[in-house]
Amino acid sequence: MNTHLDCRMHIVLLSRLFGRLPQTVAFFLLGGALVAHGGELRLLDGTSRQGDAISLEKGELKFKGADGRVLPIPMDSVLRLDLATLPARPPMEKFSDLELNDGTLLRCSALKVADKTLEVTLHGGMVLKVPLEKAANWLANGADEAGRRDWDSRMAKRKRRDMLAIAKQGAINSLEGTLGSGDAEGKTIGFTPQGIDREARVPLTNIYGLAFERAPDPNLEPVLARLFDTGGNRLAASALTLTDGIWKVRLSGGMEISYPSGGAGGLAPARLDLSRGKLAYLSDMEPTLVVDPAKEDSTRFRTGPTRDRNLDLSPLRIAGISYNKGLGISAPTVLEYDLAGEYREFRCVAGFDDAVPGAPGPVLLLIEGDGKELVRRELARGPSRISVPVAVAVKDVQKLRVSVLPAGDELSLGYGKHLHLGEARVSK
Repeated sequence: MNTHLDCRMHIVLLSRLFGRLPQTVAFFLLGGALVAHGGELRLLDGTSRQGDAISLEKGELKFKGADGRVLPIPMDSVLRLDLATLPARPPMEKFSDLELNDGTLLRCSALKVADKTLEVTLHGGMVLKVPLEKAANWLANGADEAGRRDWDSRMAKRKRRDMLAIAKQGAINSLEGTLGSGDAEGKTIGFTPQGIDREARVPLTNIYGLAFERAPDPNLEPVLARLFDTGGNRLAASALTLTDGIWKVRLSGGMEISYPSGGAGGLAPARLDLSRGKLAYLSDMEPTLVVDPAKEDSTRFRTGPTRDRNLDLSPLRIAGISYNKGLGISAPTVLEYDLAGEYREFRCVAGFDDAVPGAPGPVLLLIEGDGKELVRRELARGPSRISVPVAVAVKDVQKLRVSVLPAGDELSLGYGKHLHLGEARVSK
C-alpha cells in the first residue's frame, strides 16, 4: 500500500469538507516529512535533473534519474539538492531558536541546561546534547517574528560580554555579565551581573534570550553545505554521507547528527545548498565601478540599480517567472565587477519586469570581459513578454562589465528604458 498516496487522498477529502488545511495538519497526515515525489538536483553548469539521491560518500553523489539510471555526480559540480518539501515555517506551534558558534540554527521544542551541556529536543523527538561552549545565543520564543527582529537588533548592538534578557510586563530588560552553568534538573542557569560578585540562578522560563560572548574558534571546519531540514533547522555541515537511506551530518563545530531512514519522527533533510564558494550573485557583490544615470540627472523617476527587487522595489518577475536574485538596471547604467580570474561562466535571464512599465524601443545589454565584448543583445518590448537566457564563458576574466544602454535612436537619453536580469551570477 502506498502510504503517502493514501494520506494525500485523505487530505483531498478533508480539504473538500473543511476547506484548505493548515500546513501543520497536512504535515502530520503525511507523517511529518512532507516527502516530495523525487528530488531535484541543480548543477553548476545550469542544468537540473529530477530523481532521487541514492548514496553520498567520498565526494560522489549517486543519483537515480527519472529514467531509472543511476549516475555518479561529483559533489564539486552540485549547487543544490532538494530532497523534500521545505516548509515555510517550522511545523511546531512554539519553539525556541538555538544558534551555535558555527552558524547552525536549531529549532527546539524543548531545551534544558544541565551543568555545561544543553539538552535540545527537536521536532519529532530527536534529542541532541550540545556542549554549552558551542552555543552562541538562544531566543526563547523563536516563533514570534517581531521578537526575532528585536533579538537580531540586540545582537548587533551588544558589547563584548555575555547577555541575559528578561521579559517582564511587556518590557525587555537586557543585562550584561557572565553566564554560568545549568543546575542538575536543567531548569535554571547561573548569571553574574556586571559589577556584582555573586551569581544568581535564573529560571529558563523567565528568560527572553541568552547571548554568549565567544572568542573565534580556530578549530571550526570549513562549511561544505547548508542543510535545511523539515523541522526548520539549518545546519552548517562540514561533511555529509548518505548510506542505506541514513543521512549523517558533521557540523563545522564538530557535532554529528544522523537522520533516520524514511524521516522517522517527521524530521528529514529537505535541502542541501552547496553553492557557497562555487557561485556568486551579482546582487551580493559590490561593483568596483557604477555609472548611474541618477548622478547625471536627478529628475529620473527610476534609476537603480536595484538588488533582488525590480525598479519599483517589488518582487522581481520576468515573463511570468519570479526570481529571488537579480538586478534592476535603468539605461544608461554601467556596472563593473572584480572577478579576479576566479570564475568560469556568467549567466542571467534578461528581460522586462512584468510589473514595471517602460518606454518603447530597443534596449541594449552589453557584457564585456577585460574590455572585450562578450555579449551584445538588443531587447524590445512587444505584445508578448520577453525573457532571454544569457550564458557566456568568463574564464580568466579579471573585470566583468555589465552595461544597459538605450539602443536604436542615437538621440535617446534612455528615459523609461531599462532591463531586469534574473539570477545574474558567476560560477566556478
